[in-house]
Amino acid sequence: MANLKTLKKRIQSIESTKKITSAMKLVSSSYFKKAEKSLYAAYPYASGLSQFLEDLLRSKKVTTFPLIRGGRGKEHLLVVVSGNRGLCGGFNSAVGRQATLEIRRLIKEGKSVQIVCIGSKAKGSIIPSYRNLVIKEIHPTAQDAWALISSFGEEISLLFKNKEVDSCSVVYTSFQSMLLSTIKTHSLIPYESDITYHNKNFRKEGVNKKKPELLFGIEPSFGALLKKTALSNLKSQIYFSILESHASEQSSRMIAMDGATKSSEEMITKLHLTYNRNRQAAITSELIEIIAGAESV
Repeated sequence: MANLKTLKKRIQSIESTKKITSAMKLVSSSYFKKAEKSLYAAYPYASGLSQFLEDLLRSKKVTTFPLIRGGRGKEHLLVVVSGNRGLCGGFNSAVGRQATLEIRRLIKEGKSVQIVCIGSKAKGSIIPSYRNLVIKEIHPTAQDAWALISSFGEEISLLFKNKEVDSCSVVYTSFQSMLLSTIKTHSLIPYESDITYHNKNFRKEGVNKKKPELLFGIEPSFGALLKKTALSNLKSQIYFSILESHASEQSSRMIAMDGATKSSEEMITKLHLTYNRNRQAAITSELIEIIAGAESV
């Protein structure tokens, strides 16, 4: 009977775990819908600003502006975007693996790497031997994400102005669908393309086709407008990478909690079967003892 009590306690424990994982799946589903809505709401601004910057660059060839072309040195700033919480499968560890590969590639090319971690799990996902390269950690929430990234963008601009950094890229998770997310590395400086082009949901056809010359003038000066646009675009690109990563994190957590709930159900079914078999065996054993005792009398 002691064995039956142990099995019963284990079944009760797994049923409690199942309730928790099922509730977390529902909560993640709600957060995912909000994250997806925020992502699609931010797309017109991010894409439109980037397109305007590309139009400016087409109107006049720019070769030395630091926030567009970067510097000539080998100081590289790597921004790593992860989640703020765990229980989302291999989401954070996948970001860490990609960041580690990127760090090794940059070091192999002879560059000096500095890392900025966005998300509370970013630094922990990087292998310990590279954690000493982290110079800053940012923990954004839904309420203050833009304010923190805007301030961070100003810091990056100052680093380039003082020639402390020569190039910058971001490692993040590109949200493709609820079931699919891919880890991407995107160059922020030098500017190459809009970050939304990595997402199949936002990709436009014919973006590389030759476009007509601009039909508007620029006041007060081309340099002032380019400086303002480049800085705003930098902030927008980083912010959009955070929104994509957040949507991917919530979808990964939904999938992980759904898998945990199904695993709990399977374990409960197996334990119930074992419990019933042991209980039947115990009853049969008692009956045999009773019958044997009666026959001996």
